[in-house]
Amino acid sequence: MRILFFLPFLLNLLSNSSALDSLKGPQYITDGQNLISANDTFQLGFFSTGASTNRFLGIWFNEAPQTVVWIANRDRPIYNSSGVLSISENGNLELTDTYMGNTVWFSNSTYTTNPTSVQLLESGNLVLRDLITNGILWQSFDWPTNTFLPGMKIGKNLKTGHEWSLASWLTSDNPENGKYHYTMDWQGSPEIVMWYGTTKRYRTGSWIGLRFSGIPEMSTYQDMFSFYFTNNSDEISFGYSSKPGALPSRVTLNESGVVQRLVWVQNISSWSTFWSGPRDQCDYYSKCGAFGVCNANAATICSCLQGFVPKSPINWYMRDNSQGCVRRVELGGDKAYGFYVVKGVKLPDTHSAIVETIINLDQCREKCLHNYSCVAYSAADTRNGGSGCIMWFDNLVDTRFIDGGQVLYIKVAQSEIGTFLYL
Repeated sequence: MRILFFLPFLLNLLSNSSALDSLKGPQYITDGQNLISANDTFQLGFFSTGASTNRFLGIWFNEAPQTVVWIANRDRPIYNSSGVLSISENGNLELTDTYMGNTVWFSNSTYTTNPTSVQLLESGNLVLRDLITNGILWQSFDWPTNTFLPGMKIGKNLKTGHEWSLASWLTSDNPENGKYHYTMDWQGSPEIVMWYGTTKRYRTGSWIGLRFSGIPEMSTYQDMFSFYFTNNSDEISFGYSSKPGALPSRVTLNESGVVQRLVWVQNISSWSTFWSGPRDQCDYYSKCGAFGVCNANAATICSCLQGFVPKSPINWYMRDNSQGCVRRVELGGDKAYGFYVVKGVKLPDTHSAIVETIINLDQCREKCLHNYSCVAYSAADTRNGGSGCIMWFDNLVDTRFIDGGQVLYIKVAQSEIGTFLYL
């Protein structure tokens, strides 16, 4: 009788002790047990960081256990090994601190009376499914922490308001939400922005068809990754996928405010940095102020755009460029004006810009020329010689020279065309 009484408990314990990629019904995992994706790429389990004994439920690369890519309870650690991950009665995924007797984290998916299961996929995505409809009720890819994996998104669901974004760890040993965030600015011409609190620190530049304006390096990754950008009435988002045979990769926002694209090199068992941003002084937001342009290869990195002079010459001479530049000759009245062409730049901040996708560059020029408030324009898409239109009606901020950069057309008085850039 005693054996029969304990048999269900023993069977459940045995099912949890083997290497599984999924949980169903009454199954659970405790601290020390893991879910392992089908081809052993990712593990889910409990871990600690540094010298701390705090326990977190997370997902990491199997070959690189120190590389955690997602955390369930990053702001609510469990202070001992009493954590249990299970499926609750209402079908949700639930993390419980059995010592304290409380729920630390749960998936907060739609309530269902149908049976559900949770599975760790080869992509690193933890997916909660309805076993009757096979529909996805919740997935970890919708709730990134500090890491962006192939198949994830950064952006916004315009229907629900849900945002996909990254938040750095607080320190290298503390996975709590840190001071840096990496989010999609979906206003104007969409671009990804890194924030330090409420201050812009870095931006990718707008999406120009195949890549972001400020990351020409993306063109060199085409043999490894496919990039996709969605901009419709449902969502605005960016994501990428790995091509067959590509090495494991990730994009990480670290605790120092640097975003890095990393690729795993198996023969040295280490991550190789393919790109990072900010990459230099000119990548820091608005380094040269309004209507300034930054050149990382120049002895004096800040200069004024054609037709503009420092707002405060004294401060500018002392290398304080924060006040930026102002027009040397104001537009308006009966003054003739045209456009000065600046080549090879990361386009200015597009948050307040106006975008028209169905007109060509000549039509864009005419629209900007005959609108007094328009100060500059450029192609919205650089493919096939350029198409679409971005128009700026405010200060041009965060412009920089960059290899493989775009062409920017700046409206200036006719008398300014053909003169030299103010240094």
